[in-house]
Amino acid sequence: MFHKKKIMLILFMVVVFSVFVVASKVIKEETKVISDKVQEVEDCEYISWQEEVSAYGICVQEYAEVICDDEPLNESCSDVIRKINYTCANGTEIVEKTDKKCDKKAVLVNDIVKVDTSEYECSTTEEGNDVVVVCDSKYDGNGDGECSSGESCMKFVVDGDKYQKYEKNSRDDFVSSDDSFFLEKASVEVLK
Repeated sequence: MFHKKKIMLILFMVVVFSVFVVASKVIKEETKVISDKVQEVEDCEYISWQEEVSAYGICVQEYAEVICDDEPLNESCSDVIRKINYTCANGTEIVEKTDKKCDKKAVLVNDIVKVDTSEYECSTTEEGNDVVVVCDSKYDGNGDGECSSGESCMKFVVDGDKYQKYEKNSRDDFVSSDDSFFLEKASVEVLK
């Protein structure tokens, strides 16, 4: 009995190990164009694996049908073999499966100013030559990219390669520095 359990455990471990061997994961940075001035930068995780699934084909079932030429007496009857074709599982096959999951990482304005959005949900609007990026904390707010009173928010006004940073938490308006703002601030990088 112990020997049988040991063999089953080893077989189970081989099957589990083989599933992990064929799975692969690739993380790639992708850019999605929002407008002429704004792009979203995302980290996309591509996962591929192999899965054993049922293979379907056409099966044939034969059955005998009694046919009589002299109904209702039914004295001259014979068996006729009929065939029915139907879809059925007739084995298994290995198929390649893939999945993609993307997380927003930054907003890129004018291909120059990159706003880190990993902790924030941001929305953008264009006002003349300026692009306004408003970021609502995912942790101290509802994370919808719009700021309401009591939410930790940051605002960046980008003009070319220059920007102005504003913040608010327990205020109703944005200011250059809000003492009640305690979360990690979104970082900005000017790419050259």
